[in-house]
Amino acid sequence: MSDLRSSERSRRWVVFSQWCIAAVTVAALAVILGGPAPAAPSATKFKESKVVGTGSTTFRDVLQPPAMLVGLRAGIGPLDPTALTIHSLQPKYLTSTGKVLGTIHGRLYAQDAKVEHMGLFVDVEAKEGYAIGAIVAKAGDRIDGFRVVFMRIRGDRLDPSDKYESRWVGGRGGGAETTLDGAGLPIIGIHGNSSADDLFSVGLIQPDVPAKP
Repeated sequence: MSDLRSSERSRRWVVFSQWCIAAVTVAALAVILGGPAPAAPSATKFKESKVVGTGSTTFRDVLQPPAMLVGLRAGIGPLDPTALTIHSLQPKYLTSTGKVLGTIHGRLYAQDAKVEHMGLFVDVEAKEGYAIGAIVAKAGDRIDGFRVVFMRIRGDRLDPSDKYESRWVGGRGGGAETTLDGAGLPIIGIHGNSSADDLFSVGLIQPDVPAKP
């Protein structure tokens, strides 16, 4: 009888030990992989920034449920033999299951283009722990070029005091640089004016929630 009790205690100890190991492993993986994706503030309403470029809004790109914008894939091509412009943008979001690409807005280039800077995609993406907090762009009647300002993710907000910038993407023509700044609220999408052949303007979409004091 005592042997049976001892065997049952041993079995329970083995099961408990295995459970502890599994729990520690899961916790360690969460730390290593950066944990779950931060949630954008819950909101039933959204607000849109002004656009850089021209034309009325023809597209809006927001995931459901909303997720933070962490990257942009830009299609770059020649406007004429001396100037490059942004012909398409595709947002990239950080979701609970990983990074997800949104829709391509503008011209869809072949990815095997043989001429440098003509019909190429350029990816601009935040490093771990950061998201897009602002975009600085130059535009005339379309988007000439831009750079992205990445900000540290703090819960469901961004920290403007902890930021860094991407390199410039695209051409340098157009008007003066214009900044679209989220002021610490996460950016959860883009909107703007595009056609099947070109991108004419872009703006930011954010949750319409009160700013934290």
